[in-house]
Amino acid sequence: MRILWLGSVFDENTMINSPAVSPAANRWQSGLIGALREIGCDVQMLGHRSEPVWPRGDFYVQGGMGDALLVNDNLRIPQHLISYFNIYRYRDLYLKCQYLNIFRKNLLFNLPQCILSYNVYPHSYAVGREAMRRGIPWIPIVADAPGEPQAYRQLEQKLSIAAGVIFLSWYSFINWSGGPKIHLDGGVNTIPSKEIELPSSEKLKIIFYSGSLNQYGGIDLLLDAFNKIDNADARLWICGKGDHKKMQQALKTDDRITFYGCVDELTLAQLSRQAWVMVNPRPNAVIDSKHNFPSKILEYLSYGKPVISTWTLGLSPEYRHVLYIPDEETAEGLSDIIQKIFQWSDHQYRENAIAVFSFLKQKTWVEQAKRLNTWISLEIASHR
Repeated sequence: MRILWLGSVFDENTMINSPAVSPAANRWQSGLIGALREIGCDVQMLGHRSEPVWPRGDFYVQGGMGDALLVNDNLRIPQHLISYFNIYRYRDLYLKCQYLNIFRKNLLFNLPQCILSYNVYPHSYAVGREAMRRGIPWIPIVADAPGEPQAYRQLEQKLSIAAGVIFLSWYSFINWSGGPKIHLDGGVNTIPSKEIELPSSEKLKIIFYSGSLNQYGGIDLLLDAFNKIDNADARLWICGKGDHKKMQQALKTDDRITFYGCVDELTLAQLSRQAWVMVNPRPNAVIDSKHNFPSKILEYLSYGKPVISTWTLGLSPEYRHVLYIPDEETAEGLSDIIQKIFQWSDHQYRENAIAVFSFLKQKTWVEQAKRLNTWISLEIASHR
């Protein structure tokens, strides 16, 4: 299958240093595109490098033709990045015209059999609409959907013209009745074959968090919970982008907390393997939570460690068997379950790893790519 992917994957240096590039989005796209290529799909990419609007970002963002380096297996695939003037209001119009011009004139790619777009932006919607007019299926991937009702209704109106929709959020998936759909929340690159390394009682009890440092990630809840853990061996390691005021204050007053910033894949893996427990504290109070899947959960699970998570509606029911959910979404509830896991025996730790690795067998990126390829070939074709 020939696929034109509307989106971008960047090298680690760009991912780490660019304030507008999401590490989670970069890893998600890289994982699925790499797997699609692995099962034989011909994927080519059309995108642009996001920047904060000038004057906070570059006035002119340079693009060009080159290869995207996928972070999962160092595979290079063709990627064209569009150049654009990064001016407020003018930017979206310029990008839309550029994307449409390239697609209409077929300037760069062989005619695709379908178009996948990561999220629905003005430019990807314009290309999707044009593709559908030409009989080429446009299939948007809804990764970051707005929780505000009116904004979500506007998104649904755009989705209604698509040949099918890929949802990361379980809530969005089960509530969509506008046409063909598939739930594909994410994947892992590999499942460890060796037995998990059990934490030693002599080692520090590391609580690990990697993600956004804002209200959406729940870092405030995690900091409050850690403050209630009176354990000299407990440590909180944080990775992510941003300058969080409450975290900066906590770093000054509690030397058990370490902030690593946004790190490369190798460092992220090294830190993750040392964790005792991994935490996703995303709060339900953020209305966007029900329309989003916290992709860090699958990344966490790939290490076989116990993963504590609040329960948001974007999670499918199957995750209840591999996550540890606080009784209450409070600092007390979160700290209580962390301290309970600190008391686990080696047997409990090992049994958790066995259950997690069994669960992940159907969550590899290759398995997800196969599901998606089959769905496009059968479901989408039958509705054309």
